[in-house]
Amino acid sequence: MVTEVRMVTETYHLHGQTIEACVPARFDLKTGHQVFDEVLDEQAIQQAFTIYRCKNQIISVQRIKTLRQNLGLSQRDFAALLGWSPTTIATYETGTLPSHAHNSALLALEQDQQHVQFLFTVNREKISQRGQTALLAQQAPVAAQVLIETGITESFQATNQTIVAGYQVFDLKKFGQFVSFFLQQGPHCDARQLNDLLATADFTFFGQQTVGISGMVYCKPATKVEPIKRQLVYGALVNSGVLAETATGYQATQAVDETWFTALELATMQAVAQSGPDEKMLQRIGTADEIAYDRVN
Repeated sequence: MVTEVRMVTETYHLHGQTIEACVPARFDLKTGHQVFDEVLDEQAIQQAFTIYRCKNQIISVQRIKTLRQNLGLSQRDFAALLGWSPTTIATYETGTLPSHAHNSALLALEQDQQHVQFLFTVNREKISQRGQTALLAQQAPVAAQVLIETGITESFQATNQTIVAGYQVFDLKKFGQFVSFFLQQGPHCDARQLNDLLATADFTFFGQQTVGISGMVYCKPATKVEPIKRQLVYGALVNSGVLAETATGYQATQAVDETWFTALELATMQAVAQSGPDEKMLQRIGTADEIAYDRVN
């Protein structure tokens, strides 16, 4: 029998959902009829399950393996970290769909390294010594970064809700999104242009709403306005992976999470991104260790 492989659209019914997939199938050239091919049939089923996973945001087998391997854990220790049986992890890594609760747990673990620390604290005694050593090595840099970020945020406590912070509360994570927004709107802006955009947005919004956006304190030591502690703040954002350094400044590495901002804040940020820094406003500001927002507009 002479055969050939053709692409066909097949319909599969998986867990109450109809999934259509374009898959390879073998046909008899003489009769034109589809013939059984165990290998191709298995490939087709796996492709349908891949579509089902994507459609329902279910973590893939490879992502589960990569997550475990990146933590340096065996299946047994990975299961212990999560509080599951080793058999559960083994079946998930061979293609079994995780339950809704387990899928959510794996996604959380994949997206938030701090969640690893929490689970390690809860389930440490169940994990082998080798697994504990691997996790401690993984978590040390994360723990250090958390301490740095917490320390920076707390260092602004003295100025929070004062006029030099635009009556706002500084949060390093929100400031990271603030910076990323302008870098993504104008990815070729250098460090000085970035600082000008941030200051313009904060001061403009204060002029409109009597409150700033970011809670950042700005200074003007000479001729240019810049965030206070800028090297420390930007350095922490680089270390956390929010920014990456370039030859002229920084670039954003992640999509902006706009839920950090109100609709009014976003409208002002978008307007400033389109029009550029208010050079005249920034030039009018005299040298200052801390710029009072109400002295700008």
